[in-house]
Amino acid sequence: MQDTSKAKKYADLPGKAKEYLDKLAQLAETRIAMVSVGPEREQIIKV
Repeated sequence: MQDTSKAKKYADLPGKAKEYLDKLAQLAETRIAMVSVGPEREQIIKV
């Protein structure tokens, strides 16, 4: 498991995290707009 808390943009996320988000969006039949990588507001990534 890799730490994602320092990611600032979608491209910074590990490949497995991107795969997970893609699968989640597919299963939910919706687009994912934002992802939080920590508890702070600055840790929200717009996808």
